[in-house]
Amino acid sequence: MDGEDLGENVLIHLDVESLNLVVKHEKQEKSEFSTTRKIYSCIKKKTFATFVASKKISSLWHCCDEAFSDPSSIHKHVSNVHANVIDELTSAELDQMLKRAKADDSAHEYPSDCQSKDASYWMPDISHISEDKLSEGPGEVILYYCYCQIKEPRFICDWQNELCSKLCLTGKVRVAREGINGTVGGTKTAMSLYIKAMLAHPIFHVMQVEDFKVHLNKLECRGKVHLFQ
Repeated sequence: MDGEDLGENVLIHLDVESLNLVVKHEKQEKSEFSTTRKIYSCIKKKTFATFVASKKISSLWHCCDEAFSDPSSIHKHVSNVHANVIDELTSAELDQMLKRAKADDSAHEYPSDCQSKDASYWMPDISHISEDKLSEGPGEVILYYCYCQIKEPRFICDWQNELCSKLCLTGKVRVAREGINGTVGGTKTAMSLYIKAMLAHPIFHVMQVEDFKVHLNKLECRGKVHLFQ
């Protein structure tokens, strides 16, 4: 998610945008290829970071019988010397991810077509939480994205609209056939419920709590107007 989505210091509206377009077969194949490249790039960054982190002992990084004192030097070394290793590890992780996604498709089908299109079926229970806890007090803004197959984005848009409205959240959520990304703000209680709802939805079963990054944690919520410092 680009920083431009947080160009203003007041979050007032919720914008759920569907990028679902009718495309020809060749355009769909191109989109899928582009999505795979994006996933590969994301995995490569994580692989690179993990590889570098594994070389750190105390305040130094040790690799190939050399010691590096600053991040830029170890990053340059890994890029120049271990590029092939990073590529191999990335490719292996991508293969495993695609296999898991394919295997999980059948295991995470909706209980019924009716339930899959009914936004209320995937709503969190907030009967035990006061409205004030959802709309007033300290909050935060989170950023997230998930590359996954969304066959009917309009139903996810409906669900996101209802979910965010119910939890008094504001921000921007983009939904497309190849995935979802969002910048969402609200009270910490509401954000916790939002993340739980996302993780419980079968389409986003590949996500983990760590995928929701806190961008701002000094948010002051006043109803549906969220001010951040």
